[in-house]
Amino acid sequence: VKHGNGKDWWLICQNGSSTNNEFYIYKIDSSGINAVLLNNIGSLHNNGGGDLTFNSEGAKMIYVEWRGMVELYDFDRCTGTISNPILIEAEHPTNPYPVYVSTVFSPNGRFVYINSYNQINNHQDNYLYQYDLSATNIASSRIIIDSFPYKTGLGMMEMGPDKKIYISIFDEQYSYPFADTVHTNITDNLSVINSPDSLGAACDFQPFSFYLGGRRTYYGLPNNPDYTLGPLVGSPCDTITAVHEIKQTTIQNELKVFYHPIWDIAFINADKLHGKKYTLHVYDITGKEIFKEQGNLQPPYFTKDLGMSGFAKGVYIVTLQTEMEVLSKKFVKY
Repeated sequence: VKHGNGKDWWLICQNGSSTNNEFYIYKIDSSGINAVLLNNIGSLHNNGGGDLTFNSEGAKMIYVEWRGMVELYDFDRCTGTISNPILIEAEHPTNPYPVYVSTVFSPNGRFVYINSYNQINNHQDNYLYQYDLSATNIASSRIIIDSFPYKTGLGMMEMGPDKKIYISIFDEQYSYPFADTVHTNITDNLSVINSPDSLGAACDFQPFSFYLGGRRTYYGLPNNPDYTLGPLVGSPCDTITAVHEIKQTTIQNELKVFYHPIWDIAFINADKLHGKKYTLHVYDITGKEIFKEQGNLQPPYFTKDLGMSGFAKGVYIVTLQTEMEVLSKKFVKY
């Protein structure tokens, strides 16, 4: 998912070995792939198979796995941290497992769709479910959108640029790879949820309705991230790479930061401010918040002597926000 600065990327991986609740979080930037965080959060799981996906804003993340766990989280695109786990369904302690293969959010984030590949267990039917994340009890909101018989292998789901959800399904009556002569309704088409923001049958699921022009599908679809997702406009981490120019009032105000190495203090000052309240943030160069202060403002001035004795040497970003403006300044502790 795109970093809040609109340029870099976060790569999140769930640990698939043994019993754990570990998420490995990597930051991808111009320097390469950097291991940043290890989050131990949410419910313990015992299976590495499943799917992890984000909503359109990158602020929500959902994890589903083969033994039946479904868990929803908040994600901070600035800091790369995962928080506020909501367990929708717990792992099944014994077989048969529902084998949740793939999941995808609707464009507006209200609904989430999940594939269940049940036929591994006693040749049961497979299901496409819809969950309403606005419901008081999300698990109870589950609706069966459609079911598929044995030998119809539900695969991956992805949202297309047209905001429809596409589903790949493998015709398991035939072996992989298909012989050149194999062409069926299942092999030659993707299935489509045409109105995924709508409840129940109104989502207009049409199985095997998108013709692939003579090509054929198995279980997979490309795991394309959303390249159009921009910076978190006005957020402090948006200033790291200056992808977004922070808006200021027509009266030119300025945030000034002066670091004194002998006193180990950052002197922070601003003039010509508006508003009655302020929030002061200090971030390191990775976007991690290391200081935050809120208070009442006495416009047009702001001043703060910030002790830096506990801070490592490096580049920092100071952001001062009022109801009327957001000001930002970099400085170096040396």
